[in-house]
Amino acid sequence: MRIVGIDVSKDKIDAAIVAASAHRSFAISEQGQMLSWLAEHDVEKAVMEATGGYERPWAKLLQEGGLAVQIVDPRRVRHYAQAAGQRAKNDRLDAEVIALFGGPSPTNRGSCTTKVAASSTSWSVDEPA
Repeated sequence: MRIVGIDVSKDKIDAAIVAASAHRSFAISEQGQMLSWLAEHDVEKAVMEATGGYERPWAKLLQEGGLAVQIVDPRRVRHYAQAAGQRAKNDRLDAEVIALFGGPSPTNRGSCTTKVAASSTSWSVDEPA
């Protein structure tokens, strides 16, 4: 699944498609151009941070354009970036980190479960089918 990370601000957005090494900024008035650009790159999912309402028109536009939209907590994205060693911060890098945050994660590949026996505890990782 090809994912775009979108950093939303009052006057523009920055979009990054990490899998295609593509980045572009769009003014508020360039919504049609953004949809065309996403279609050119076969994007299926858009991930953006909650920004106090600025993200809503973009989310609606993307959903109407047939994309899955995920709005994420900006604090979780920042913690994710810090854990990945990303200290620099600008709109382009933020869009890339948002895309990576919304993508498949190694932690989602298995889950730890506890099997409690009468005398011991054992741990195993359940792999998805």
